[in-house]
Amino acid sequence: MEKKDFKKGQKAILLSLKNVDFRKTMDIDAATEECTVVKVGRKYITVEDSHGWEIRFDMENNFEEVDDSFSYTRSELYLSKEDAKKVLKRRYLIKAIEKSLHDMSWSTFDGISDQALQNLHTALIAVEKERIVLKK
Repeated sequence: MEKKDFKKGQKAILLSLKNVDFRKTMDIDAATEECTVVKVGRKYITVEDSHGWEIRFDMENNFEEVDDSFSYTRSELYLSKEDAKKVLKRRYLIKAIEKSLHDMSWSTFDGISDQALQNLHTALIAVEKERIVLKK
């Protein structure tokens, strides 16, 4: 997302992180709500949620929420519900993979074919190579 993607009065989507449990399947409707862009400034974009609360996001810092209150609710801003859904699906998949790898023992692999083991090994090597590239 970029600053130019937002205009005053435009509808956007807030993803409330308090309503997301990445260990379970997420309900996109329970985790999101429509908001309205009320101001697009030099550094911040301000939106108003369905309760009339204004929430600011730092456009220079990956659209991170600027928390001016003592609220425990953290939100993320998206242009559409579909964008938020893609992010949730990706995060859920990452958590599911983490859990699967954590719960595995040597005996987990006893009944797996050689081809499946090779595919898993190849995928893990690709992930590690990508991680190294992203660190640079």
